[in-house]
Amino acid sequence: MTFNPIFITDPNEIPKPQNAQLVRTPPTGRLKAIITSHKLIACPTHYHARRTVPCGGPGNCPLCESGLKWRLHGYISILNTDNLAHQILEVPARTYDALAQWYKNFNTVRGLYIELTRPTQRPNGQIQLIVRRPQTIPESLPDPLPVQWMLCRIWGVPAPDQPPPETTPKNPPIHRPKKHLDNNGQETQNNNGKHTNDQSLTQALRQVMQATRVPE
Repeated sequence: MTFNPIFITDPNEIPKPQNAQLVRTPPTGRLKAIITSHKLIACPTHYHARRTVPCGGPGNCPLCESGLKWRLHGYISILNTDNLAHQILEVPARTYDALAQWYKNFNTVRGLYIELTRPTQRPNGQIQLIVRRPQTIPESLPDPLPVQWMLCRIWGVPAPDQPPPETTPKNPPIHRPKKHLDNNGQETQNNNGKHTNDQSLTQALRQVMQATRVPE
């Protein structure tokens, strides 16, 4: 072995894999999450071979030509508050329309706290949506997932080589401590060098929950 191992002491510097679980509102229980996307993504889809697949559009979709009707789905990246997993949430058209109203009013959906349930407790039952908006978005909220790029991978359709960059500004950059050399030429750390964005995901969740708590 002729190279040195790479040691990482800051969790913020760990490379993140470009994959995520696609989730839907469960038939029982409650899905609670914070939206990390800036924008909503809508996509016409078909239900074929017991799975949701994208529609290619008029003249370019064999499923449409076969007479199978398309339907609209919405997609956003979320931070699941139950397990802190960064996931892609799929919602039907009615729920998408409700979230779209929030986007129209505030020009973003990032930071919204959402709860989704199915009162009928059926897998395809109508979804009940609760939305709460915090006064401020926690700085430590993860950057949005490249939802479109990941959906292409999940669906097995051609995808861009790299995830598309977000055009909306993300979270402020993290400032790294400056390094200095002492009199012996050894590397030391500046005592004044501290991260300006050192909140954990748990702290971010606590901020949102406090900001959106309904008075008793």
